[in-house]
Amino acid sequence: MTLVVRENGSRNRLAQKRGKQPGKCHRYKNRAFLKTLGTKLKRQRIAKGYSIDRMYLEAEGLNRSSISRIERGLIDPQITTLKRYTETIGISLRDVFTSL
Repeated sequence: MTLVVRENGSRNRLAQKRGKQPGKCHRYKNRAFLKTLGTKLKRQRIAKGYSIDRMYLEAEGLNRSSISRIERGLIDPQITTLKRYTETIGISLRDVFTSL
């Protein structure tokens, strides 16, 4: 087993043993919810006539990779990111969360 040395010099064997990145917070994530949220966002984006490239060009602070990962349920986006996403395609956050 290799030791992981953090920037401050401390070592974290337990994180290495568990296959996690040392120093990272591993909060609870409901993968089914994130997948459902992403699917709903993708449907709304397509219904409004937006491609990922158009979203990228019109949404300040969102990149193609982030948009794709949100829609596939791979990341837990911050509420500000979701707000930017929904404002770009012209829907409200309420509409997104109402039928989840």
